[in-house]
Amino acid sequence: MKVDATTAWHVLQSLPGVTVRSESAPRHGGLHPDALVSLKSGTGESRYVAEVRSAVTTTLLPHVLAQLERLREAFNRAPLLLAPYLTPGVTRRLVDERVEFADGVGNVFLDGEAAYVLVLDQKRQREPSRTGFSAVALQLIYALLAHQEFLKATYRELSDKAGVSLGKISTTVRQLEDAGLVTRGRSGALLIRDARELLERWEVGYLERLRPRLSPTRWQLGKGGLLADAATAVRDLDDVLIGGEVAADAFLGQLQPGTLTLHVPEGQAKQVAVHLRLRPANGATDVVLVSRFATLLDLADPTDVPNVRRMETIHYAHPLLVRAELLALDDSRLRQVAQNLLEELILPGLGHVQA
Repeated sequence: MKVDATTAWHVLQSLPGVTVRSESAPRHGGLHPDALVSLKSGTGESRYVAEVRSAVTTTLLPHVLAQLERLREAFNRAPLLLAPYLTPGVTRRLVDERVEFADGVGNVFLDGEAAYVLVLDQKRQREPSRTGFSAVALQLIYALLAHQEFLKATYRELSDKAGVSLGKISTTVRQLEDAGLVTRGRSGALLIRDARELLERWEVGYLERLRPRLSPTRWQLGKGGLLADAATAVRDLDDVLIGGEVAADAFLGQLQPGTLTLHVPEGQAKQVAVHLRLRPANGATDVVLVSRFATLLDLADPTDVPNVRRMETIHYAHPLLVRAELLALDDSRLRQVAQNLLEELILPGLGHVQA
């Protein structure tokens, strides 16, 4: 059981008249749950497949629910979500969806043979950052995930590339080590101990803390405008990267994009909107404009994706940003595409830098 789940685990163990046991879970295809859990009482036994999340937000909840449903189908057990803290909005949505959970502050929903428990609205004494990392620290984490060669870099090299001060780099690396997310190899280079956990921290931080600072705006195409034409017109714009559905389609294929996400230089959203003949969205969104935050690091490397030929004339955002923006669109179809990006492009690239 991950450290982040120990408090939730203790809450389960404190339930009167209930015996709680766990065992490691086998891999099943691309799924690797955190544990198989059983609860026994005088009324019966409940068997679960447990998923541990360091943070669950309303933005990420649809993605988490989809993952839990995949676990249910693969392991033929009810999913059990464990987390240090679940907000009231998240817990009420989970109850509505009949998804059982426990968090470290005492919010619990169990509805099985062993027990029925419903405790809501338990809050933390103090509401810390859900990610534990500042916006600047998240920029460094992004750099380490997107460009694994930086794991071997000196702090000064990291500072130059990521645009983060030396002091912040030292503090962030120490935070990552203390959290058990990275460790030092014999050569002194950093190694990622848990790629999925670090990616999850990055995504939560990007969506909740970093992205709002990037002034995301929603737009509609002009009358008679076509998404494909807008994507083609981006070629004439300097330093604008294509992300979201259009980039995912270029990377994976067979997507039929419904929106276009563009990462634009800071302060240039209006100029880009004028060039593409966009108008502010009052209803459905065709185009999302987001400011770039790492202009030296957010361009996809052609070697990272299979469609190298299309990369020669169009600049795409890094798969990490493409995935995060798909999650921000909160669509069940796109959550599956985001999962495919994770499994086919992102995690394989991290395999050789894991401890």
